[in-house]
Amino acid sequence: MPVYVPGQLFWWWYWYDAYAPSVFIRGGIFAASGGLAAVVIAVALSVQRARELRDATTFGSARWARPVEVTRAGLLRDAGIRIDTSVRSLFDYSVGGGPDYSHHPLAPYWVDRDHQLLELPVTTTYSGALRRIGPLLHRVQRHVPTMFSGFSRFGLLERIALTPEGVTVAEAIRGIDIAVDSGLPMLVLSFHSPTLAPGHTPYAKDEAAVDALYDWFAAIYAALDQRGVRTTTVSEIIVASRG
Repeated sequence: MPVYVPGQLFWWWYWYDAYAPSVFIRGGIFAASGGLAAVVIAVALSVQRARELRDATTFGSARWARPVEVTRAGLLRDAGIRIDTSVRSLFDYSVGGGPDYSHHPLAPYWVDRDHQLLELPVTTTYSGALRRIGPLLHRVQRHVPTMFSGFSRFGLLERIALTPEGVTVAEAIRGIDIAVDSGLPMLVLSFHSPTLAPGHTPYAKDEAAVDALYDWFAAIYAALDQRGVRTTTVSEIIVASRG
């Protein structure tokens, strides 16, 4: 059966309308209804998206943001946001004009005095014999850039972020063991959502890399299960924070 370009209908309509007007009227109705249906669907999806944004209770900044700055402006409170995940503890972005998170707590903490905004820092740990003075050594690294790489190479100090982006399964499991053994009450994994599709980030250049990402999560959740760490939800966290 031949297939024609949709716009061809109007060209035929112009030339052959006199021969079969009812046929072209029906065809025009079908063509127009398709466009109308597309508009209705687009509007419905936009409304649904707006409702989801209105009901949002979590926030994570894609820029170097200080949660206290946004809280002070009242933006998160007015939007009904209860949980922020902008802080990446043990990381210092001040060299590039960003905030210094190197001394921020690893455990959840309240950003404001009214206990309305809970910060869930992205989990990062130090591994190695020198891990207890990791923040201090990272400050020194500003002046001696190659120092930390040497510590990491010899297993003296390694910073492990719980993310599949640039962190191996073995490294992440080592970080999980350290976090759990140190009594950290919550682990927060992180990654950039575009990494779920190939070609958008350096961590997922093709389908194989995306498959490897899912394999990473499968291995990590299996390790968490072995350590007795269970998953939770935003609603559960909010309820627990009120108690």
